[in-house]
Amino acid sequence: MKTHDILKSIRMIGIKKECLFKDFPTAIPDAKSKLYAAIPSNANDIELISYKMTEEEIHPDRAEIFYFGIMVGDSSVSHDELELIIIENQSFVITTHKGVISDIWKSYNEINEYMKENSLEEDKTSFVVELYDSRFNPGSDESEMEIYIPVKNKFRMER
Repeated sequence: MKTHDILKSIRMIGIKKECLFKDFPTAIPDAKSKLYAAIPSNANDIELISYKMTEEEIHPDRAEIFYFGIMVGDSSVSHDELELIIIENQSFVITTHKGVISDIWKSYNEINEYMKENSLEEDKTSFVVELYDSRFNPGSDESEMEIYIPVKNKFRMER
């Protein structure tokens, strides 16, 4: 895993869901089935999970609001249940998680270490994004997915 910071824009259409942190593993498949009931599935879809950052520590009963969706190139939303999320020119710290999904916490820890080492501060006004594409296979040691943590926009300040 190579962790670094980038400036990136992300556009997605998705289903908004609310659940407790402990219910996240069952809420994701439910959101996925609702998304693909609303729009046709494509094998090349890049799936995204995005959620707002919170000040509250992680615990089983923490309320979560997230979006499950797919990356889009334009801003067309074609269904009443879908919402458009646009993240423009956001600074992120990114890493590629490699391995089984149950070990994803290790990649989040790596991002946190990188942020400390580089004096970067989370941007709590933006979204955390997890990207799942053709490299993702949840039970495989070779599985890969990307994690984007928003940080205060250092790229804008440097210009």
